[in-house]
Amino acid sequence: MPRPASGRQTRVEEEICRVQPEKPYFAKPTAIFRAERAGRTGRRRGGPASAQGKADNWVKALSHGITSNAPVIPHMEDEAEWRRHLDGICASLAPEGHLEHALAERVANLLWRLHRVTRYEVAVTMHYIGSTRYDLAVADSYAARTLSKGVLVEPDPEKVAACQQARILPPLHELDKIIRYETAIHRQLLQTLHEIEALQARRKGEPSYLARLDISSTPG
Repeated sequence: MPRPASGRQTRVEEEICRVQPEKPYFAKPTAIFRAERAGRTGRRRGGPASAQGKADNWVKALSHGITSNAPVIPHMEDEAEWRRHLDGICASLAPEGHLEHALAERVANLLWRLHRVTRYEVAVTMHYIGSTRYDLAVADSYAARTLSKGVLVEPDPEKVAACQQARILPPLHELDKIIRYETAIHRQLLQTLHEIEALQARRKGEPSYLARLDISSTPG
């Protein structure tokens, strides 16, 4: 009876040789081979359990998103929602031909990114409001000279509530970034809409303007 080069047999191999002595040790049923391998490695099918494995999955999802045509951020946005958004824009613009469809998809892409700006603004504002109590505690502790001792003074709840009302807009540096990004996306959206409108007008035999003027600028 042939034996492995190592001169050892696993318990599964010994059982196969006992039941089917005419077959060599390597002629294993596939199910037994898989069961043996799973038992040897202790692996189970499914997602990773370790933090490193989950991080690797995140990188893979991000890489897939980079090569995808859908402007969907993995684990943060819903690709099905993007598809519904794209279908709705195409239904509204009624494009014909490859170029019009490409421009309609670009319109959907730009609007999707504008919605993302709104979500970002809300997230930044909520974080700004949520840090009010801590910021006041640090300021009051500094004034009371307890900050260096690691003791934070509990701020007055009414003062916290009043300051939170004053923080319903993002901080200035974040607000400036939001406005600039939103202005750039809005300008591209208008240009794309003008292009698709001109294409559709020419296709229908209607006059289309050679140039259209939109005046917009960023603050500062």
